[in-house]
Amino acid sequence: MFKNLHLRMAARQMLKDRQSTILNLVGLSTGLACAILIFIWVQDEYGMDQSQGNNIYHVMENRVKSGGIWSAPTTSGPMAEAMANEFPEVEKAVVTRPASNITLTVADKNLKANGKRASAAFFEVFNYPLVAGDPKQVLNDKYNIALSDSLAIRLFGSVEKSIGQTVEWDHQEHYKVAGIFQSINAHHADPFDFVLSIQLMMEAQESARQWGNTGGVSFVKLRAGSNLIAFNQKIAGFVKAKTNGEVTHRTPFLFPYNQLYLHGNFENGVSTGGRIDYVHLFSIIAAFILVIACINFINLSTAKATRRNKEVGIKKVLGAGRGELIVQYLGESMLLTVLSLAIAVTLVYFLLPAFNQLTGKLLVLEFTGRLVASLFALTLFTGLIAGSYPALYLSGFNPGLVLKGKSAGSKHELFARKGLVVFQFVLSVVLIVGVMVVYKQIRYVQDRNLGERGHYSA
Repeated sequence: MFKNLHLRMAARQMLKDRQSTILNLVGLSTGLACAILIFIWVQDEYGMDQSQGNNIYHVMENRVKSGGIWSAPTTSGPMAEAMANEFPEVEKAVVTRPASNITLTVADKNLKANGKRASAAFFEVFNYPLVAGDPKQVLNDKYNIALSDSLAIRLFGSVEKSIGQTVEWDHQEHYKVAGIFQSINAHHADPFDFVLSIQLMMEAQESARQWGNTGGVSFVKLRAGSNLIAFNQKIAGFVKAKTNGEVTHRTPFLFPYNQLYLHGNFENGVSTGGRIDYVHLFSIIAAFILVIACINFINLSTAKATRRNKEVGIKKVLGAGRGELIVQYLGESMLLTVLSLAIAVTLVYFLLPAFNQLTGKLLVLEFTGRLVASLFALTLFTGLIAGSYPALYLSGFNPGLVLKGKSAGSKHELFARKGLVVFQFVLSVVLIVGVMVVYKQIRYVQDRNLGERGHYSA
């Protein structure tokens, strides 16, 4: 009954002062909507390439150049097989090469697709579930190819009909469909539609089999319990040994595959971040937006406090304690926050298509346990932060002064409000400058050819 009474009083107060309620709802819901959109994006960034596990590594090379050390994503073609044969820590290894914008022909159908060439252990190293076919057998023949289920349906009409059929590859060789894998979802940085055996290319191109060539992209799966630091030290002179000391500027090392998307920038042989910097930056921006929205709520609430001073005075005279008043005003704040959250979720639902177009992603609003828990924590945090100062301020009015018609304000209140306004303005300036910097960096990346990590991914 106590809780119900406070809820009804909070709703009555909101309806009584509609203008202030609408302003607070607009401010909070906009801030929450921005924070939720950024949270969904951040969550998606952290989820990229995480389905492959923690024991798969990209074989990279630190190459000494005149300007320093360049961490290259490619290796010699024989690297993967040699590591699998000579190092007991390596459970499986695979070498790949990109095959982009390839025409796949079946009868009168000609479809463009992106894929890769790979050695036989590809589906044993990587976790790409097969709908049809054996991971150990799919690429064991040089004329075998595996298709995604969506591509198989486009080419043959169904997954079942595609197994054993022949596909013409780029109007050259003919490959037999030996496996069908599930289409790569949006949580992989390098989606592809087919994988064909690399064996035919390795046989045809002598340079691909030489240690001096660096056109391959190698990955290894280490056995459980292997020490990455010790293993990197062990393979440091591997290229030098394989070239009889002729190649000394290339030092191979392993880097966790599931960290490459976010931590793929290297300087002088050391990982210095990457997209994780943008994840941290946008997380800070989301926090700034929420703080600005909360400060706006506090300022509006304290600004209208003088209209409620008599209400506070009468309640205190009738016996209401300060704790009870704090609970009431915090209840009003929480109710406003819950309503703002409902509006924010609705805004996110309608803004997601435009946001996806802006970010180049396929984000969806799914109410998973993690999202629901995050929204609950966000609502509780926002409601308490936004409502704490007004609740403490209003409940602290002196009933004697209020009922005599004297102002309940103070120099402290004026100073606090001015301080909050200044702080809000500073945060807004920092936010605007940060957004401008990010925008210029993104334009720089878009206009300059820096190479794409996807060309070297699995």
